[in-house]
Amino acid sequence: MQNLIVADSSVWIEVLTGGPKAAEVKKYLGETLLVPEITLAEIAAKLYSYGGWRVDVILKSICQKGHVRGLNPLVAARAGELRAKHKDSGLSLNDAVIWATAEYYGAKLLTLDKDFVPFRNAIVL
Repeated sequence: MQNLIVADSSVWIEVLTGGPKAAEVKKYLGETLLVPEITLAEIAAKLYSYGGWRVDVILKSICQKGHVRGLNPLVAARAGELRAKHKDSGLSLNDAVIWATAEYYGAKLLTLDKDFVPFRNAIVL
């Protein structure tokens, strides 16, 4: 069975900007990648805030590297449940959608974000 990885937007930004953990992150990007649609929006927002990036080209490239996944009723319901359960610890609705997507597909969640520590299949770098 393939190892499925959902890479959080923090991971993509780390690689794109050549951050200090980029080399470590790249070790995981050879797996089968699932990309929640909300992750694309988070990446776009971050890159637009930096300025000077060809956001359209980058998003297209990410879509070619992974399998984009949208919301379905089960993922949406689980995301709402996760948000309600973990909102006091700072879990955003976007992160809840990413977590729920990883759960739904039985994937590991690769992130630099401590908000995902409670997810048993998180790889927090």
